[in-house]
Amino acid sequence: MCPEEFESRPVRGGDLYQGAHNFVLDLNNQDQIEELIGSLINSNPDELATLLIAWVVAWEGVSNSVVLAKDLQLIGTGLGQQDRRGATKLAISRATDAGHDITGAMFGSDGFFPFAKAPEDSDLLEATQLLVNNGCAGGVVPADGKRWPEVHQFMKERRQQVVALKADYRGFAKH
Repeated sequence: MCPEEFESRPVRGGDLYQGAHNFVLDLNNQDQIEELIGSLINSNPDELATLLIAWVVAWEGVSNSVVLAKDLQLIGTGLGQQDRRGATKLAISRATDAGHDITGAMFGSDGFFPFAKAPEDSDLLEATQLLVNNGCAGGVVPADGKRWPEVHQFMKERRQQVVALKADYRGFAKH
């Protein structure tokens, strides 16, 4: 944890002064968690550690990241993409290309999912649909965005176990 409250980062033309990058996720700290979708109460320590692996890699990676972990292993990364859908597709592709079974995997995302489902007339699936359709069991994501209630309902209906962090704990606070 960074002992400083603020940090300075060089950017083109000057410096960016912002809150220090010192967040440590604590699943028992209700000040960090907006809500729990599903039940993590019965999860064993390995499942919780796997959840944390996915979240840490997504949060510490570059912005717009979705990460998959399973059985205490990082299995797929979609880092630095232009949107959640692209990041999710890349994470799934990397995991399956490496021979991993995604069923039961946990996901981590540094930012919120802006949409729960694609429009009926669309051939493209949203990130949430891709994760669920590929058998993910749940993950960690910031509860943010104007469509968060729809995303919440989608995850709840699909029996996902999701730790929804308060919006202040988005990974792209590192910008």
